[in-house]
Amino acid sequence: MSFINKIKLNYNIKVIDDLIINKNQKEIISSLRKIKHDNPEVFFQILSHYINKQSADIDLGINFHTNQSTFINSFQIEDTNYLKNFFKYYFEKIGFENHLDYFSNSIAQDLNTMQLTEFSNQIDFDQMVNFSNFFINSLLVKHSNKDCFFISNSAFFESKEKQKYFIYPDTTKAYFLIHKNPIKMLCELKAKFGDTQSALNEMFNFENKLILNNNSSNDYEVFENRQSWNIYNQSWTDPNVLSAYRGLLINYDEFVHNSEETLTKIIFHLIDAGLDIDINYDVIRIYVEENTLEPDNFNIDLSNKEKKLLLNNVDNNLLETFNYTI
Repeated sequence: MSFINKIKLNYNIKVIDDLIINKNQKEIISSLRKIKHDNPEVFFQILSHYINKQSADIDLGINFHTNQSTFINSFQIEDTNYLKNFFKYYFEKIGFENHLDYFSNSIAQDLNTMQLTEFSNQIDFDQMVNFSNFFINSLLVKHSNKDCFFISNSAFFESKEKQKYFIYPDTTKAYFLIHKNPIKMLCELKAKFGDTQSALNEMFNFENKLILNNNSSNDYEVFENRQSWNIYNQSWTDPNVLSAYRGLLINYDEFVHNSEETLTKIIFHLIDAGLDIDINYDVIRIYVEENTLEPDNFNIDLSNKEKKLLLNNVDNNLLETFNYTI
């Protein structure tokens, strides 16, 4: 960091410290937005300073934001489409300002604007572990007048010795985990890839691949650490994670067979989590009428050998959690 930037950093930290003491949240966000626009490198250092300070003393209660993030999660990213499109429709109809996008794409666009020297053009898992808190805080500053809804298929992670997590309770309003019976998923993947082994490779990540969801128009590629079907779903169904981050589990079939009831439940979950919106039954009903999901049109036609391979890899505890049978 240049000498001039060090002076700017120290000056702005003093300014923001005073604003924190006076609990002037509006001015804090205004200052951070200006710094981010004028000098992204100083913004990175300032935000990192307060993130590290908070990690060292969790009782400090440093939270700049009036907005928060909500995550829409699914092992297969396309399984989030129905809920994503519903949120887009519902929020527009009730006039609720929001930012709705894929998490990786939002990070890539934010980095594209800032062009920080601290990051390479490929954000891998190690960088996500070390900087997920910065990414989310930076996005909340960017969209300070809106709640953020992020679509992701990253597994939740925690590194307790480093006090690093995928998301953090103070910046997260809630999350939704959309899950699907693994036998249906295997059939879908088998149809997609053409053979059972490729489908199993995709479900259980035998090749240890990361997932790339953001579009290619950005200078940055942000990879998501999905892991296997087991690890992914274990991470989001952990009782502590469900409680701390106000999670709601949704069987994909609920969208198919009980759409209106399920979407109503989702809106009430957001209201219970503190989102300041109204319930509008007519908007929900019209969306369901105009966006009917048809039941799966393929036959579950797996051999006994294929079912055995699936059972050998699936975590039975998850089958019980989701109330699935194979």
